[in-house]
Amino acid sequence: MSAPRVSAILVNLDCGPLVDLVFPSLARQTWRDLEVVVVDNGSTDGSAERIEREFPGTRVVRLGRNTGFSHALNAGIRATAGVYVLSLNFDVVLEPGFVAALVDALERHPEAGWAAGALRQLRPEGVVDAIDCYGHWMLPSRYVYGCDPARRRPDQYPAECLVFGASACGALYRRRMLDDLAVDGEIFDEDLFAYFEDVDLDWRAQQRGWRCVFTSAARGAHMRGGTGLHRRPEVAALPLANRFLVMLKNDEPVEVARHLGAIARRTVQDVALHLRAHPRSLPIALARLLRLAPRMLAKRRRLRPARRASRAYVASLTLPTRFLG
Repeated sequence: MSAPRVSAILVNLDCGPLVDLVFPSLARQTWRDLEVVVVDNGSTDGSAERIEREFPGTRVVRLGRNTGFSHALNAGIRATAGVYVLSLNFDVVLEPGFVAALVDALERHPEAGWAAGALRQLRPEGVVDAIDCYGHWMLPSRYVYGCDPARRRPDQYPAECLVFGASACGALYRRRMLDDLAVDGEIFDEDLFAYFEDVDLDWRAQQRGWRCVFTSAARGAHMRGGTGLHRRPEVAALPLANRFLVMLKNDEPVEVARHLGAIARRTVQDVALHLRAHPRSLPIALARLLRLAPRMLAKRRRLRPARRASRAYVASLTLPTRFLG
């Protein structure tokens, strides 16, 4: 049997300074059956042309404008045919065995639809021994963390465990799961544009009965915020609004009531932070929430009959500690 093909998809929007981070590490992957596709969201910095020139094995799909991360990732999925889909950010560096370790985890766990690796922090001085993202861990505040807050050191994690989900900065998805989750051909919710689109997919996948496995054998590093886009008010507004939009689409009222204190405390913290750092983002976020809330509720009604997992099981995913034997 031939090895499963992996399609790596990167979304580009003026990521020229980061090209030298991700592409050399992709070239060093021990998993050779790997296609690389860059979906370009209207870059003007020459990065798309440079990628085509210096990395001729990479295919560039040009969308001509900024369509959002979710739409671009969906376009990349449609443009590829790999058994597995690797979503990857430009500000990530992978160790040579990263892709192979994620494929191995999914091959050994057929109940798992997607996999997360062990990404440490990448700083200007290099990789440091601190966690950036060891999968997605759902908190009562309805934020996901890159680690269990009770276990902040890499050596506190097992070789493998089940987690709520995986960050799209470096996640491997089973295409069969993505096909199962698609609604009218849309996998990542394009109304979310960017931020929380991977959390929404995590939630929907868990509700459909899929599992996500974390493996420490897939190692890399992530320079969080390396693109610098988060400094724009319209971008800073996205996670503020999208957190609530994803809750409207996926959460249970009884669970929201149970964790209302944590949700409210974190919301107050967010508003205070944005008042200091991004005051113009607050009215943008509120307008976005009001505009898209009816659409999210309509999607919720459409998705509910397709759920396979029990409400109790999904509720148990807040800070899970279920280790694989």
